[in-house]
Amino acid sequence: MTCRFLVRVFALSVALSALSTAAHAQSSITGMVRDTSGGVLPGVTVEAASPALIEKTRSAVTDGEGVYRIIDLRPGLYTVTFTLTGFSSVRREAIDLPASFTATVSVEMTVGSLEETVTVSGQPPLVDVNNTAARTIVSKEVVEAIPAARLATALTSLLPGVQTLGLGDPVGRQQLQIAIHGSRSGEQTTTIDGFSNRMGRGVGGAFSTFYNNQASVQEISVQTSGGNAEQQFAGIWTNIIPKEGGNSFSGYLFGAYASHAMSSSNLNDELRSRGIQDVAGLKKLWDFDPAAGGRLIRDKLWFYSSYRTSLVSQYRAGIYYNLNPLAFTYQPDLSRPAFVTVTDGDYNTRLTAQLTPRNKVVLYHDLQPHVVRHRNFDSLTSPEATTYTPYQPNYFTQAIWKSPVTSRLMLDAGVGGTNVDYNTRLQSGQEDGLVVVPGTMSFTEQSTGMIYRAPLIPPSDQSPAHHRNAQYTIKASVTYVTGSHAVKGGFHLLKGSVTDSYDYGDVQATLLNGVPRSLTLAATPIQNTGRVNHEIGLYIQDQWTVKRMTLNAGLRYDGLNNQTDAVDLPAGRFVPARSFPAVKNIPDWHDVNPRFGVSYDLFGNGRTAVKFGVNRFVAGVGGMGLTQDNHPVSTSVQTVTRNWTDSNGNFFPDCDLANPLLNGECAQVSNLNFGKNNPNATRYDQDVLQGWGKRNYNWEVAAAIQRALTDRVSATFGYYRRWYGNVTATDNLDVTPADYDPFCITVPKDSRLPDGGGNRQCGYANVSVAKFGQVHNYITLRGEDNFGLSTEIYNGFDLTANARLPSGSQVSGGVSLGRTATNTCGVVDSPQEALFCEVTPPFQPNIKAQGVYVLPWYGVQVAAAIQNVPGAQITATYTATNAEIAPSLGRNLSSGTNGTVALPIIQPGTMYEDRQTQLDMRLSKRFRVQRMRILGSVDIFNVLNLAGIDAVNINYGPSWLRPTRIQGSRYVKFSTQIDF
Repeated sequence: MTCRFLVRVFALSVALSALSTAAHAQSSITGMVRDTSGGVLPGVTVEAASPALIEKTRSAVTDGEGVYRIIDLRPGLYTVTFTLTGFSSVRREAIDLPASFTATVSVEMTVGSLEETVTVSGQPPLVDVNNTAARTIVSKEVVEAIPAARLATALTSLLPGVQTLGLGDPVGRQQLQIAIHGSRSGEQTTTIDGFSNRMGRGVGGAFSTFYNNQASVQEISVQTSGGNAEQQFAGIWTNIIPKEGGNSFSGYLFGAYASHAMSSSNLNDELRSRGIQDVAGLKKLWDFDPAAGGRLIRDKLWFYSSYRTSLVSQYRAGIYYNLNPLAFTYQPDLSRPAFVTVTDGDYNTRLTAQLTPRNKVVLYHDLQPHVVRHRNFDSLTSPEATTYTPYQPNYFTQAIWKSPVTSRLMLDAGVGGTNVDYNTRLQSGQEDGLVVVPGTMSFTEQSTGMIYRAPLIPPSDQSPAHHRNAQYTIKASVTYVTGSHAVKGGFHLLKGSVTDSYDYGDVQATLLNGVPRSLTLAATPIQNTGRVNHEIGLYIQDQWTVKRMTLNAGLRYDGLNNQTDAVDLPAGRFVPARSFPAVKNIPDWHDVNPRFGVSYDLFGNGRTAVKFGVNRFVAGVGGMGLTQDNHPVSTSVQTVTRNWTDSNGNFFPDCDLANPLLNGECAQVSNLNFGKNNPNATRYDQDVLQGWGKRNYNWEVAAAIQRALTDRVSATFGYYRRWYGNVTATDNLDVTPADYDPFCITVPKDSRLPDGGGNRQCGYANVSVAKFGQVHNYITLRGEDNFGLSTEIYNGFDLTANARLPSGSQVSGGVSLGRTATNTCGVVDSPQEALFCEVTPPFQPNIKAQGVYVLPWYGVQVAAAIQNVPGAQITATYTATNAEIAPSLGRNLSSGTNGTVALPIIQPGTMYEDRQTQLDMRLSKRFRVQRMRILGSVDIFNVLNLAGIDAVNINYGPSWLRPTRIQGSRYVKFSTQIDF
């Protein structure tokens, strides 16, 4: 199906059908106008005025049902005026309109003259009775008040039900992968004014390197469930609404600082008993962030610009510099704990031009040079095995045009793009003087998993490489509003490319207890390019209000077509020059996704809404990754292993590595097709790669009741269910379940294991000797008649509340109780796949709350954020030897008498670390010096100085349950903000 055909289909749909609600970044004001007898009043002119609008006012007229709707409004304070000949005018003041919110403002008009105006002031609405999507608005005031890292994902992670690794990242070192209600972290989306800033490799996913600059943020809108047809993925949708400036010049200056001397130690006896001798403490943090905005031409052209420079440096528990980086064994230098440092710059400018009363243009550019000095830093990687990684260039650009042609017709179009180029390099003395010479062989110690001496060889993500990512998106929409009816249709088109180049490193060694065992060789140089020919979204949706009920019905088409580019690779150390052809249509997916929701104003007063929605979404993962996995370079034999017997103990392979056959200390390589096309490469069923409805997808069902308990307090109770479809299976065509022999083992005795261990565990299987090493994988869709269905189903409940108290105080939070149950019990190849195949974890509450309280004296403000989340899941992988297995198996392992097998010995979803709690607090005081407003703050993170465990070593043995990631220790940060 061609793009031209799809565009024609879409145009016909728009002509014949209704369209949809406002864009994700937009807000609206709607309501009904009646006379004092209760009769509806058509023809009333409704005008919304606000300093947030460059054109000052936006208007609409009530329809035959007395309903009006004003769309595409910026967040801010509004005054809404109602006028009709023969009636007194009514003015509603102080309507505080947040982002992505539809405020219901209904009035009664009395007979009188136009000169008479009735002014009504009151609390802004708390309940959106029109939209079914669940959204949380993080206002500028909350962004500036809550103790949290200055990143959108860090603020989002504080919302009830949002899941991330442990307690997130309170220092702001990295963007977080977040999920909610059973979604996958790859399905999260972050946008700036509705445009995604994901990288090219994030097509079909959500990978982003952009760290939002809080100085340029007006509000943050977070959608956690539901959504209209304009939304592509089901996961958390975070939209950043930038500041625009105004007719008056204004400025902003933020500075923050913290050091290691301002942090504590949360090392305790529990951690010491589990092998941890230091803590994940802060090394250094600073942030400098000025901004300014105002008019270039009054009421015509505004600007807002900001600059940021920041640094975060953090220790990680349990990892140290290598005492001798060139030694053949890793020896920790206990006087030098290892750390990671991230530096960020930001230069952005936004221009807003009101070209004519009905034509508005926004231009925005954000340049972010970003450097990670120890990329892939973790507890099992020595600093010399990390990479120095600058992201340069790294920018996001957009241009948006909006035209309210009439009070009923709105046109909207724009283009946005990202360019991310990051080069992972060997350490060459930056910051800590650590230098790794090209050609240094990387070592991995199997007994501990420690990587040292140099980074891993390609094509690992940990190896030095050059990654280039570029994409652009074109969007357009048309909206028609009659008051009770709002219709919208539009499209987005994304194109982009990802190129990965590896030309460093071709040999790495594996040791066991300090003794060399094997070598891995890489067919460098390696390069592949995946190209997004088009990612198309066409949508059509209708929002229709009938008395108290608002229906939201939509339909969305998603199409994704990728390809790989042809590539010619020069000869390497072990391989000749090679050429690989281009491959098209990997994947070529087409999906139609219905969306439906209904919201009912239960009592007709805008204070109680009952909502229900059911929506289908394409999954946010699998696009570009699938393309690169199927690149002919990727399916060639890129690496091989060969046994290495270090006879003379010099830790150097005394053999001709270019000779693939047995020679000297080196055995024959594991695959003689090294560097060539792989005849046994993994193949994909065409039903996985191409066709209608073949992409991984999920359905979401949401039901909720939202109630304004008072003029300042609202609460929401919701039920959520999600399930995934089009799950794939990997079938080795060279074997069947009959080619495997069963065996049992005796689990080690250990009080930490279920029932103390020592039990006989069966259900394992080993492939026959005749079939050992025969692999010809085929990836296909699972179904009732094809290996059996694989299910992934989430069920959960949320109870949340929001209170806006006098004097600017606010409190919000709640509890989310849910779980994702999976079943993968259909056997594909090995009968062992049925072991622990059904996972039904317990319901575990996720509790989060935050609040800002303004003390009634001296302008002092106290803010706090608290989280209480489940602890890390505990599993165990036991490495069993041939001697342990052979008596039950009735023969030796197919890999030989020296073979070992890694076996799971704990049912997943049954054991967890203790729950984790973190309390962060901020104490602030405001000053005013002439036109300047000064806010001085002291933040205390992890006030209770707890040491929760985020992740543990799952390899059963001396290091089992040793924490690999723990909660950061308490630290204090000082900051100052100046507004003028």
